[in-house]
Amino acid sequence: MPEEIHVGDLGTRYYCRCLDRGRDFDPSEASTKTLIFKLPDGTLLTKTASIETTTDEGRTRWYLVYYADDPALPAISGALQIQGFLAYPSGRQWHSDVRTTDDEGAPLAVHDNLEADA
Repeated sequence: MPEEIHVGDLGTRYYCRCLDRGRDFDPSEASTKTLIFKLPDGTLLTKTASIETTTDEGRTRWYLVYYADDPALPAISGALQIQGFLAYPSGRQWHSDVRTTDDEGAPLAVHDNLEADA
């Protein structure tokens, strides 16, 4: 995720890594792949996610990813939480840990934009 997310940003890449007990796993067989957002006002917003992978030293990592195309995300400033969700045809379900920080450990938040006087 970018260093700062601002109110009204479109195209921001939101993601959760697919880990189960500390191990990466391939979520491609899931029939439902979503990211659930808890917005600063407490509203829950669910977005369909795609799968992306990275490989580092022969180890593949899978991510649920959503590129923001909805002005409701992020529409107000404050703390943001993200959780990945998968549902399989067998009925099995999986939830990721809830992300409250970015990759550097800073709180995950939506920031106001600077406004010039008119």
